[in-house]
Amino acid sequence: MPDQLSGLFRRLQQSAEEGSSMNTGRLKWLGVLIPVFFTALVVYVAHSGLLPALAREPKTALVTGLVLVLSLAFSQFMFHHMDRMGRHIRRQAERAEALLEVARAVNSSLEVKVILQRAVDLAREHLNADLGEIHFVTDAEGEHGVRFSGLQKGWCPVEAEPTLRGLNGEVLRTGRPLRLGNRRTHSRSVNLPDNHPSIGPFMGVPIIVRGKTEGDILLIRASGALPFTQEDENFLQTVAHHAAVAMENARLYNKVRHVATLEERDRLSREIHDGLAQTLAYLSLQTRTVADLSAAGHREKAQATLNEVRNVIKHAYEEVRRVIFDLRTGPDPNLDFVAALQEYLYEFGLQSQVNVELQVNNGHLHLLPATEVQLTRIIQEALNNVRRHARARRAWVRLESRDEGYRVSIGDDGQGFDPAIDRTDGWPHFGLQTMRERAESVGGRLHLESQSGQGTRVIVDLPDNGYEHQIRETGKEA
Repeated sequence: MPDQLSGLFRRLQQSAEEGSSMNTGRLKWLGVLIPVFFTALVVYVAHSGLLPALAREPKTALVTGLVLVLSLAFSQFMFHHMDRMGRHIRRQAERAEALLEVARAVNSSLEVKVILQRAVDLAREHLNADLGEIHFVTDAEGEHGVRFSGLQKGWCPVEAEPTLRGLNGEVLRTGRPLRLGNRRTHSRSVNLPDNHPSIGPFMGVPIIVRGKTEGDILLIRASGALPFTQEDENFLQTVAHHAAVAMENARLYNKVRHVATLEERDRLSREIHDGLAQTLAYLSLQTRTVADLSAAGHREKAQATLNEVRNVIKHAYEEVRRVIFDLRTGPDPNLDFVAALQEYLYEFGLQSQVNVELQVNNGHLHLLPATEVQLTRIIQEALNNVRRHARARRAWVRLESRDEGYRVSIGDDGQGFDPAIDRTDGWPHFGLQTMRERAESVGGRLHLESQSGQGTRVIVDLPDNGYEHQIRETGKEA
């Protein structure tokens, strides 16, 4: 996404420069050809015997001199125009670069307040404003936020929530841009707080998210400064559009994270029901059996049953520790996916005594939070099966970025198995089905490769449109 935006801005900038360079090129040629033409004309006149005639004809001489003066004036005009066009091209390039920086900020972070602060800073700096404000709704519950740029100590109190008073309220109420050469000329202009600097030119544009005004960006210049132009307004509207994208991205992120939390709760409840709850039910029956055997005097059978109960309790304890470990080592929001996975594999190796290697090919995976959660759980499930069933000495997790998407594979050098033969312990069928459902929930596919004596590989393929799939699915659930 950032590369696509960079390409878009480069194409826009290139188009503007190409169009301007064509006009500049024509002017340069005219600036050369016209003086050359008149120089040739003067030479011709000098060698054609026309000078004596011109001397005898004052009107003709006057016209010739006037033409020469006009040609020089035209050349001066063209050079001035070319200089003005050069300044315009540089200004357009600077604006394209500023917008590109805003776009990069939008795509590099999900911290909406940080992004919006950067947006209003860039807008104020680029448009030579003395003060900038950005008001926004932070979440679906309507909580408001505000960020200032250029605000100096002692100027005015910071309000946490934008009101519908004054010019700010006019922009929020109408949802339309407002540009004034002098703020006092507007009927909704209100008195300024104490110690606030005098205000002259004013410009505000709304931040519109899905057709609804969710905030605004305001820029102010000191009294006596040049007014904002239509070009300035267009630039600020583009910044406001990027701010709207940042706000929408943050909401989608929170929605996806909420959905992932609900799915994780559902998974955990199923795991407890199918694992720990069944184990406790079995232990309850076995303790009754021990009591009955003891009452009947079958001490040896009672002792054997107790030994079996002890082993089941040991396995249940290990299972509970595993579940707690998996939950504790879920995706860390403070780490990228690869770093968090590396940390988990290190802890897993200490717990299981299985050496696990992480291999990353062709760069990093750019995934949404829900995909990271599901991939983490798939990797955890696959490695837990390595620990419980594979009798492996070594395992690996390989992350690959491909032209068509991403591939994540989890393999081991263990005993493997024949997928066509049912296993009495339920693996791989139950665990494989759970992992397959996880992969499909984020638009991916999962398959398993294994042969007896040759280890096992679990392979997850994700399309490159994993972003769009998850946003679309999240929107449906909303």
